[in-house]
Amino acid sequence: MVPVGADQKQHIEICRKIASRFNRRYGDIFTIPFAMIDDVGSKIMGFRTPYKKMSKSDQDSNNIVRILDNSELIKRKIKSACTDSEDPPQILFNVEKKSGISNLINIFSSLTDLSISETENRFFGKNYSYFKSSICKILIEKLERIQKKFFYIRKQEKFLKKVLKEGSGHARIIAEKTMERVLSAIGLEKIF
Repeated sequence: MVPVGADQKQHIEICRKIASRFNRRYGDIFTIPFAMIDDVGSKIMGFRTPYKKMSKSDQDSNNIVRILDNSELIKRKIKSACTDSEDPPQILFNVEKKSGISNLINIFSSLTDLSISETENRFFGKNYSYFKSSICKILIEKLERIQKKFFYIRKQEKFLKKVLKEGSGHARIIAEKTMERVLSAIGLEKIF
């Protein structure tokens, strides 16, 4: 099982096809990957363009949240996120009619243990400002934990180099064994 977002499914599918075709022809060599895509949060859209997926390569930095964004920047980005002009505002999930608020519901649900409908119920009768503040609070809390660990580990240069060296060595051993099996299966083990 490979945890991916909805937009990465095609990459897993091509790996599945290649591995399956090879295995049918040469025996059980490759593990067949399966995409593991959550119902909630598998496709997060941009804050200002809720019809386009959020992307780190987006030219508009206000359209995305980066893992290392500080709390004030996160608040500013979420508070400027697209919603709709419905009066009174309703926090309801409807991607076609309310893409901006649906995106924010998706984000909130992915950060909590609440389903989409539970999120709608929790914020029933609340305004968009209140909902956005709630998203800010939970997102900042989650990211601050990640950032704290990131900055702590980043300072541990010897530890990081050790992990990289051990990890690459371990990966190399696994890859070499797999390649030996591949070359043997197709009759090229003597050449290399």
